[in-house]
Amino acid sequence: MKVNDKDYEVIKLLGRGKGGYSYLVKDNNKYYVLKNIHHELCSYYQFQDKIHSELNDYNHLKEIGINIPTMVAIDYENERILKEYIDGPNCYELVNKDLMSQEILEKVVRISRKAKYHNINIDYFPTNFVLKDNELYYIDYECNEYKDEWSFENWGKKYWSKTKDFEIYELTHREDDFNQYFKLVKKCVDREDMMNLLEINCPSDEYDHESEMIASSISSFSSKEEICTIVYEVFSKMFEGLVKKNRCDKVGEDIFNSLNKDKKIIN
Repeated sequence: MKVNDKDYEVIKLLGRGKGGYSYLVKDNNKYYVLKNIHHELCSYYQFQDKIHSELNDYNHLKEIGINIPTMVAIDYENERILKEYIDGPNCYELVNKDLMSQEILEKVVRISRKAKYHNINIDYFPTNFVLKDNELYYIDYECNEYKDEWSFENWGKKYWSKTKDFEIYELTHREDDFNQYFKLVKKCVDREDMMNLLEINCPSDEYDHESEMIASSISSFSSKEEICTIVYEVFSKMFEGLVKKNRCDKVGEDIFNSLNKDKKIIN
């Protein structure tokens, strides 16, 4: 992907938000986050000029002293933003793995108090916060005029521990994701038919178990190398070393490309 005509190597998709897709990219062994603005409809949020809003929000958050990644470059023509990569676990992962601590909660409460003092809300969903070197970073730039209903106390706090709201969110998204991943993986696995079983008219569900194993181990954030490794490990286990790695790599690349084909990775 390019930012202001400079090429960056895409490593993997990091996430999709209301305003864009964020990718981990690399240049000369240095990592960055590249946000590619999208214009998909959002039922609960209305945007005006997204790219200029991002810049205005960034400057406002910097001015009031909230920890955010440095904006490295902005490409107005292609609506892309390059920012510092904060390497660490996001807080949603910490909650999900029972690693959230009182110390981290106190950090986000301090951030929320500062935001409220300056009459703004930020997006308090825990995927938007990363812990690095004991510092908590808000890795999004979105901020809005303060409203009680979207404050940390009244909304965000519900997702910073394993509350009923968190569990419902996790369960709903995990099941939906798995069903989508299984259909995608099955299509790629069947297309390659690496053991030539479908070719000899074996049942159409011949590879479904392997496809389920792969689908349960990947996400839209998985890199191509990670997916290829998972495919090889699953088929090696199920077919006891009879598979060829180059065919597994072909399936893995097919899965990776299928996961990302709608994510607007443009050279």
